[in-house]
Amino acid sequence: MKRREFINKAALGSIALPLFSPDFNIESKGKSDIKVGFSTVDLRDCIISDTGYRYPLEAKCMVLEEGKLNVLLYALDFGEVHLGFCEDVQAKIGRTFNISPESILLHTTHTHSGPWDHGQGERMIDATKLVELLTQTANNAFSNAKPAKLKIGEENVGKRLSVHRRGDTNTGMGIQTYWFGYEYNEGDDRPEASALINEMSSRWMGKLGNYKSCEEKVYFDREVDPWVQVMYFVDLKDKPLGSIVRFSAHPHQASFFRESMWDPDFPGRTRNYLEKELGGHCLFLQGGSGNLVPKERVKYQLWDDYKFNEVYLGPLSEFHAIDENELLADIDRIGKEIASAAITALQRAHFTRLNGFRYKFSIFDVPLDPSLPASAEEIEVIRKALTREYYNFLAANGDLSELRRLANVLNWLDWGAYYALGLITQTDRINGFKPAPYSVLRLNETPIVFMNSEVSVETSLALREQFKTQKPWIVSLTGGTLSYMPTDKMIDEGGYEGRNTLIAKGTEPKVRRHITEMLTKS
Repeated sequence: MKRREFINKAALGSIALPLFSPDFNIESKGKSDIKVGFSTVDLRDCIISDTGYRYPLEAKCMVLEEGKLNVLLYALDFGEVHLGFCEDVQAKIGRTFNISPESILLHTTHTHSGPWDHGQGERMIDATKLVELLTQTANNAFSNAKPAKLKIGEENVGKRLSVHRRGDTNTGMGIQTYWFGYEYNEGDDRPEASALINEMSSRWMGKLGNYKSCEEKVYFDREVDPWVQVMYFVDLKDKPLGSIVRFSAHPHQASFFRESMWDPDFPGRTRNYLEKELGGHCLFLQGGSGNLVPKERVKYQLWDDYKFNEVYLGPLSEFHAIDENELLADIDRIGKEIASAAITALQRAHFTRLNGFRYKFSIFDVPLDPSLPASAEEIEVIRKALTREYYNFLAANGDLSELRRLANVLNWLDWGAYYALGLITQTDRINGFKPAPYSVLRLNETPIVFMNSEVSVETSLALREQFKTQKPWIVSLTGGTLSYMPTDKMIDEGGYEGRNTLIAKGTEPKVRRHITEMLTKS
């Protein structure tokens, strides 16, 4: 979501979470009657908006069924939804099917050109109608469910499809984040950020953005999550049932057209290609993409009305594509290349019978930053004082390294503090933590780890390395969000993700230990 939209919609809110069971487990008996079913439903009827559609937004559903044991996995073309939203929807679907709500997984692909619900401001999603749609598509998936065989594969695409968007600016600004607008030198595949750094540094100094590259290049080429992971299911007569594909990068490209339209972005393109190639229905799962973006090749320019009515020192959204056909083609290219990598991985794999699944659900109490302001009024009092400090800084001709401290606090107010108002209840503040869901689903012996919030690539790679023989799938944005889940190093560095967070320092290692225990015991 663009910063201006978020702040305009931010308002006081308190969402009460009805807690699920702290721990919940399912283990199939390994009998031959394990069934898998897939289905799709258009989400238009539950979206409250006059915005038009470039492509349909959909919910994809996969069900696992063995007798009275069931797991439902939904992947929805939404940006993000809060934890309470998910719990309410899961509880209602669970009552309909007489199954435990803990065994229902709601995942959002994180398309920025889809609706969001952070528990504050005007609602964009009608939860009652969403439940009706998800119930309908689950019924279809159960009706289509059959005993299955599956292929499991993965393809390492290196750095050709994604960019680590945090990097050292080689200036007094230190580590910063740039969502898009990188440039590429001829014969060099590394994203170059000097124009973005110039724009940010000139804006910090109170000037209009200078989006021009320098002779001294600054490359953003840190480690990414290179894995396209895929599962493909057929029935015992080799008729296609469906597939699941996982990749890590923010689907934000489709939100930067001049005219805003709903669009599933590259995850929707990936699904379409795989459904045409493989048959059946395809679910796209978003990996640990908290600080990863697509490696786009689009030329941008600043908005004609580029200006700010208040001090803003964070990453910029005020760009648009010079050629929108180029942008549309690039979204399609990225989606198709992810699908092609998935097909390549499946060509090396062999079908095996789906002979078991295990599912473990566990609540973890996520420690909260105790300094989060409790109201919009409190935030604005702090902002007013910092704004005075900023203008005093400009008058004194201060340098960028001094301004960096102000930038970190202002970013924290703009994103983390406002974000918290709809997600953190008074009870959460008193307790000092927010209960949040984590799940591990094993199909045969391959684990899929479902985490809430926006997980960083460092977390994904650390878990992958720790359990490398199992090749776990690390999936984020499932069961809702608490915004970013940065590492301690990112919090120390500051910048966008390090400040757009509600958690206390020391939380990410605890979350990894929690996942480690779940993987060890599942």
